[in-house]
Amino acid sequence: MWRSIGGDSTEEGPGADTIDLAHAGEGAFGKTSRDAESPVVGRAPARQVLLEALDSAAGGRTAAVSLVGEAGSGKTLLVEWLLAQASDRGFCLVTARPVEGESDLPLAVMLDVLRPLRPWVSCLASEHRNVLDAAGGGWGEASTDRLLLAAATLALLAAAAEDEPVLLVIDDAHWTDPPSARALAFAIRRLLADRVAVVMCRRNTEPERIDGPWRVVSLEGLEEDEVAALLAEVSGMRPAASVVARVREETSGNPLAVNHLARRLSAEALTGQAPLPLTLPLEGVAHRSFAGLVRALPERARSALAVVAAAGSAAGELAPAALARQHRDLTDLLPAEEAGLVRASSGALEFVHPLYRAAALEVAGPAEVRQAHGALAEAAAGRDLQRHAWHRGLSVLGTDEDAASALEEAAVASDRRVGAAAGVGLRTLAVALSPSGSARDRRRLEGARALVAAGHHAEARAHLEALLDREGLEPATRADAFHHLARLMLWDTPLDSQPVATHIPDDLPPRQKAATLAVAALRARNCAELRRFGDLARAAHGERASLFTIEAARGPGLPDEVPNDVAETLQLLPTLSLVAESDLVVGAHRSSVVRDIVDRVRRLLAVAHGAEPVASAVTRGLVDMVDDLWGSPVQMLTWTSALDLADELLTLWLSAARARPSSVAYLLMARTELAGWSGDFPGGISAADRAIELSREVGSHVLTGWTHVFVSRIYAAMGDEESCRAHGEAAAELGARLHEPGPAVWAAHAKGQMLLGTGRVEEAVAVLLPMAEYAHSIGFAGVRAISLQPDTIEALVRSGRFSEAGELLVRWLDGMPPDPDPWHCAVAARCRVLVHGEEHVDELVAAIDDGALRLTPLEEARARLVAGTALRRRRRPGASRDMLGEAASTFSRLGAAGWLATAEAGLHERRRPTAATGPSLSHQELRVVHEIVAGATTREAAARLFCSPKTVEYHLTRVYAKLGVRSRAALAAHVAATPTLAASESVVPTPRPPSTPTEVARTA
Repeated sequence: MWRSIGGDSTEEGPGADTIDLAHAGEGAFGKTSRDAESPVVGRAPARQVLLEALDSAAGGRTAAVSLVGEAGSGKTLLVEWLLAQASDRGFCLVTARPVEGESDLPLAVMLDVLRPLRPWVSCLASEHRNVLDAAGGGWGEASTDRLLLAAATLALLAAAAEDEPVLLVIDDAHWTDPPSARALAFAIRRLLADRVAVVMCRRNTEPERIDGPWRVVSLEGLEEDEVAALLAEVSGMRPAASVVARVREETSGNPLAVNHLARRLSAEALTGQAPLPLTLPLEGVAHRSFAGLVRALPERARSALAVVAAAGSAAGELAPAALARQHRDLTDLLPAEEAGLVRASSGALEFVHPLYRAAALEVAGPAEVRQAHGALAEAAAGRDLQRHAWHRGLSVLGTDEDAASALEEAAVASDRRVGAAAGVGLRTLAVALSPSGSARDRRRLEGARALVAAGHHAEARAHLEALLDREGLEPATRADAFHHLARLMLWDTPLDSQPVATHIPDDLPPRQKAATLAVAALRARNCAELRRFGDLARAAHGERASLFTIEAARGPGLPDEVPNDVAETLQLLPTLSLVAESDLVVGAHRSSVVRDIVDRVRRLLAVAHGAEPVASAVTRGLVDMVDDLWGSPVQMLTWTSALDLADELLTLWLSAARARPSSVAYLLMARTELAGWSGDFPGGISAADRAIELSREVGSHVLTGWTHVFVSRIYAAMGDEESCRAHGEAAAELGARLHEPGPAVWAAHAKGQMLLGTGRVEEAVAVLLPMAEYAHSIGFAGVRAISLQPDTIEALVRSGRFSEAGELLVRWLDGMPPDPDPWHCAVAARCRVLVHGEEHVDELVAAIDDGALRLTPLEEARARLVAGTALRRRRRPGASRDMLGEAASTFSRLGAAGWLATAEAGLHERRRPTAATGPSLSHQELRVVHEIVAGATTREAAARLFCSPKTVEYHLTRVYAKLGVRSRAALAAHVAATPTLAASESVVPTPRPPSTPTEVARTA
């Protein structure tokens, strides 16, 4: 028998507000949920699937099942049966029962999940402990990153499963609050080799809130023999066959409808001794029956039942005190218990079926329900800030500034716990209760920010546009709203940059104006308006620079020992990067701005590795910059000769981003691009895999599209046509959705590179030449960003179209600045040799020997291939053989099969690329290999890859078997000897073709 309802149900005894059920009346909630229910009738296939899920979890493989059926189909009864089975097998039982009225109450479901798993929180990494403590009601400053709670939930389930198998049951999962749903879906999808079984119940008329590739079990109507068994069990009589057939036909075998007919039909009608009514009482049978049961209760019981219904999942904690404030107590609920409407389960009050709760609220009526919420608000005061504000808000009719203020306070506390995404429901109710005025406008703005954090971009945009249309909006609120709207448009809104830039109010404060101009600049870049990109970037930097003196740049956390130029760089790096990037895309790759920022970053990183306390302060400043990356210093550095700086900066940010998982997608996209240039193709593919996955989680189509672009270039270099096309088409599709030509152009270039590298030069020309003409028409000359011109020149030469190649070379060189850097000089020399012949080969050989292309090994190998061929024509066979041999060696190491074949043809020998000789690893296995070889422990690798330690061990075991190694040291040695490992599957499934391709994509 459950000892108590309310307070803490612990061994020490009830809490201060607890009513001991031993004194609440004989039989008050004395049965557990399993005792109160009859055994399951029928459902043998569903029970078999559920038992298989338990068996799988017990054997170390995660299983997730979604039970889907109409109301009354028996979902709850099935999971009650499953819980009993799992308990007998020694599973840790984790149950959550969302209620409809709490679907907007942040973390209502997550709290139920966390309670039984609390003992394992101490085993987790500090950032995961902090966010789970905050989510569980702590007041510490947890991360505001929307994915950190999800990663912590994954780690917690995996930790618990190491000690004992876990069964997680979420009944009525369609009412799960969004923050809990996101965290649970993220975690469950990433459990693989863990002793976890998950069962989620959902009505077939409701959307899937916890979305994932679960095994779906649809609960259809009972068969006739099952209907007969249920009628007999409920009525205690054997029904006639004709009665069973009629009931089965008119109820469609719905167990709840059958149950209620068994209670409503007379004994004579059930046994066939009297005719059945012409029309069975089925229209709204459940609704009418439940409402009738509630109406039949005494007035005090109905009123008490309304309080329990309004309390939702917190009825056990709040209902006793709330009832006391209405001069009632738990004994008033005895008639409801005897009628089978409510029960005690695990020390909590709950309705036997969600429809009973809905009926209790309907019968009570709006006025009495508001009174119930008022009593619950008083009961929660001083105990639960969030529920106090929520119930207070629901107790109000009309507007109420005090209630709105309380909800806003609760939302701020929720922000501190798990980020702004969790407080959407609280902020929405606060806005609804706010009287017109500045406070309502401010709350609406904060609500829009919460919607963005939660991934509801369309709804957030509607809120912001409505706010900006309001007359009398305060200037500061208007400035913030405009900036947020502009930033929102950048990531996934199909609009041109022109409206964003031209409508920027002149009276915006410098901070918001700088930020909005930066967003408009990025939008212009994505829309291929390159001159406008440069103008907006410089305007953004000017506004930001005007904000800071050296004293302001230092801020409170930067000690006086930090040099002035370093303090300034920490503040101005994002917009400086934008300006430099704008110069690079138009070919001004050695402009003073580019040189200045490269020098600034080099000095910044040197200081970060220097003496304390300056080093730590600068590192913290760099880490804080992750949340404010309007432009990408890493991308800008990648487009210069400073790949070492780009790699160092990315490594620092990725290490720090463990507490900011939402930032990881952007950084991994940059890592993918960098890896394509630096020759780390397996690392780039692994980064792209994670970036695509995470950018989908945070709802950014832009990040997803550009990651597809960069990984398609890697596959192009490797000669993997299928993967190159798949990623290129996915990028073009996303670009078309956003009305951005960039992804389609870059994807077409990747396709052209693949065709060129595999020797299909005529096809390469057909793809590349229109792209080169398009680049010229928009003034694009950023060869380090995308090497359109050199690749098109080579394709034209190899297809015999020398005149066109010469014209394109002249046009490209004419647009080059007078002081190009060594890398561009080397690429230009390669093109001169291709077009004009071997008389220019000495210039190319000198550039190669000087290491101008050393940091971009594919480009260096291609230059060696051209130089070797030219040296052979000049009758220098030894030098030619050396050049071609070095080129072949590099192509082999990179796994660039097509280019390797060309080099070997020049050497008159055939060697296969290293990648093709070894066994194939899946992309998940490659990801694990790279983390382990980099020195990560199993737990560190799991945290970085957003999976469980058991999943890492599972993949590592498969890798050992495939590669024939037995230790991590042997694995590291194998990778060192075989830098390129083949992947056996594409990062993405076969994509759909672009639905609305741009003109550029159609040309391609």
